[in-house]
Amino acid sequence: MQIRIRKHNEERSTKDYVHGLLEIPKNYRVLCIIGTGYPAEKKRPHGDEVFEWSKVSHNHFDRSSWKI
Repeated sequence: MQIRIRKHNEERSTKDYVHGLLEIPKNYRVLCIIGTGYPAEKKRPHGDEVFEWSKVSHNHFDRSSWKI
């Protein structure tokens, strides 16, 4: 999970929340959190039809086709 530039709530950033929760020194930056463990339930995989293939670029970055 990415935590950069995300809000935990209206008053606090996710970065500050995670630093406090895990007692991480301020001179370290957390870019993401990787969850590990065993799933509580078995879920079916997503089919190709749910992906927005218009947002996929090949061999270069191209945001011009994105519909935001």
